[in-house]
Amino acid sequence: MLKRNHPLVEALVASLESEARHQRQYIALVQQEKEAVVKFRTDDVKKLSKKREDLTQKILSSQRERIEIVKKILKEEKLNLNSVKITKLADTVMGGKDRERVKKAAAILKELISISKNKTKELEGIVGFSMKLVSGSLSAIVSATYDLNTMYMPNGRVKRHQVPVARSARHIARTA
Repeated sequence: MLKRNHPLVEALVASLESEARHQRQYIALVQQEKEAVVKFRTDDVKKLSKKREDLTQKILSSQRERIEIVKKILKEEKLNLNSVKITKLADTVMGGKDRERVKKAAAILKELISISKNKTKELEGIVGFSMKLVSGSLSAIVSATYDLNTMYMPNGRVKRHQVPVARSARHIARTA
């Protein structure tokens, strides 16, 4: 059992709180990026996407730090566990107030991660819809400006090529 206010417990709580702070920032960035996509502000989307990518690296760094702290706690307590949940670790090796602090910080982080995942899925859905909308619009524009001519070659092959609609219309007008 770790003694009260053990430096590893303090480091674990600080790591959990740091990651929670990063998750809150990430959720705010996802919301801003979602609004920028809906309003077709491409410059803002690029900037926010870059910020979100940088913040993801900070989150990964916090997670690695937390894993190292948990490994140190396991080593100090001479526990040999391949995978461990922080709440179960707190129940096993921490007492009273330390246990409650760690469990509270872990619960907050878990909730923020869940919200973050949901917001990211929403953003991905909106971006996917926008991409399909743009792709469909481009396809409609191209099909309205180009005509597909089919020619049958003497050797039996079919040759297709696109010609601008205006040139195709002039050719039809000349032959008529």
